Amino acid sequence: ESGQVAPERGSPTCEDCDAGSAPNLQQDSCVACSAGFFAQSSGLPECSACDPGTSSAPAAQSCFDCVSGEFSPLQGELCMSCPAGEWNNQPAADTCYACPLPNGCAGGDECNPGYSGELCAVCVDRFYESSAESCVACPAYSWDLILFGVVALLFLALFIALVSVSRMISTQGKVIVNLLQNVDISLRLNVPWPPQILFLLSILRSLDFDLKLVRVDCFLSLSFFFTFYASIFAPVALLAVSSLIARNQG
Repeated sequence: ESGQVAPERGSPTCEDCDAGSAPNLQQDSCVACSAGFFAQSSGLPECSACDPGTSSAPAAQSCFDCVSGEFSPLQGELCMSCPAGEWNNQPAADTCYACPLPNGCAGGDECNPGYSGELCAVCVDRFYESSAESCVACPAYSWDLILFGVVALLFLALFIALVSVSRMISTQGKVIVNLLQNVDISLRLNVPWPPQILFLLSILRSLDFDLKLVRVDCFLSLSFFFTFYASIFAPVALLAVSSLIARNQG
């Protein structure tokens, strides 16, 4: 019968295979289920494959969930650690997720030094996110303050310049600012842009305001959302204030 074997040729009786095993093709002996397969009870005709996100040891009677940092993409697969550059922290996962900061994920559910959080997308204290989308150790505070002061002076000069020419800024200027912000958001998304489009977006992004250039994370504790919204709205706010001052002067 299916699920049974004859221990000897011509034997009048057959025996059930134990749980965790199944008959071979000749049905003359029982064979342990391979890793990734299981037989829950005795007398089964074949071993069953474990579902994606689970696996088993050889001769298993049941499957177990892949642990955090591992995945099993197909039925009957072994649990594998997420490779470097990918991450997950959920049990029974059938996939890993690409990390937004390329050097952040060490593999599994581990982050490289300087990175933390979901998808290792947050720089830890005394690290800042550079324009190359990497967490870099902060230099001495004195240099950070000097750099911040220089950038602040540059923006002050830009503000004064905008006030002087604000009457020339029209609806087209606001459209340009909005375009730059949309370009920045587009590059933050993991979209497989064609190389030509990606090159053009990168050029436009170079004109955008970026708090990463100032390294404010080295001496101010800023949340991700503060940094994100500041990058989006800082140029708009600067333009609006300049226009308001010019209108009052006129």
